[in-house]
Amino acid sequence: GLTKFGSIIGNHCRTGVNTSILPGIKIGENSLLSAGLVIDQDIPNNSFVKPEKNHAFEIIENKKDVVGIEKREGVKKGL
Repeated sequence: GLTKFGSIIGNHCRTGVNTSILPGIKIGENSLLSAGLVIDQDIPNNSFVKPEKNHAFEIIENKKDVVGIEKREGVKKGL
């Protein structure tokens, strides 16, 4: 992984354009972050993070189950 400004970013992570990760946050391995997010909480391994209304985001913990985002198991909401 990579450590910068107190944040830890796991191996094989991908982020979209203009995604901000606040200091001290841990991004799990194999995670995918959509564009334009402000990440202010830890993200588990193998997660897909997508935007929601009002600058919130949704974490889908097992991105292998995501076919078209219709499967909603293990969903957490964050601000």
